[in-house]
Amino acid sequence: MQVSDPQNNSSHLFLPKLKFIPDKDPDPSKRRKKNIKAIRKILKPKRSFPLLFLPAYNAPGQCCVSGTNLRNLPSDAYDKLLLDPDTFQPMEGRTLVSEFFVDAITGIPSTFTARSNITGGYPLNSSYAPDFLQMYWLLTQWITQEETERQNNNGKFFRKRGISMKVIPIPMRKRDRPQMLKDIEPLFEAALKYEGKGAHVHQYRNPVSNEVDLATITLDLRVMRQNSAVDLSTEEATPNGGE
Repeated sequence: MQVSDPQNNSSHLFLPKLKFIPDKDPDPSKRRKKNIKAIRKILKPKRSFPLLFLPAYNAPGQCCVSGTNLRNLPSDAYDKLLLDPDTFQPMEGRTLVSEFFVDAITGIPSTFTARSNITGGYPLNSSYAPDFLQMYWLLTQWITQEETERQNNNGKFFRKRGISMKVIPIPMRKRDRPQMLKDIEPLFEAALKYEGKGAHVHQYRNPVSNEVDLATITLDLRVMRQNSAVDLSTEEATPNGGE
């Protein structure tokens, strides 16, 4: 929501902030189910009255839950680190931008839109504000964990047919690093140093070889200039000698 003040010729953007308290059930499976149910209630797109089957906020660049105009957010609003779905601690090197606004294969910037039924249904034109998108990330990870456990438990389909899944470890062999990779490693380390400050490093681990075999570096000049301006103003406001 955005409110204008005609006297000061300015506007104020109201950005929703979430306070999600994870369930503390000692059973991890039950705890995850309760968290999924709670987050689904939070992320459900607001419906239009009286046509409840239509979304209330469905314009491009709008939050489907709060109606916030996402185009007016700061350029670094989505540079938040992703939270680990088990520990809720920040995951270094992975942000909302790298997960939802960059194509995983090409590394080209892309857009993210919500869906009418959160993880299913028809695609909307609107999206999620940063805090809602963080909750969406956790939701998708918990759903994936449930699906993985369901497969590992074989399910009714396998049990009825007397089929069990046997885990066979795949021996990993060490592979040589190409010379080109060694040559550009300083650039990669520099990008990691400025992660979230205009540089975004996206690494994708191969589930078969368990090595990172695809990585992209995205540089955002807008965020760099913004950070430089903040640093410069801080230096100018600091007396000589730091006193």
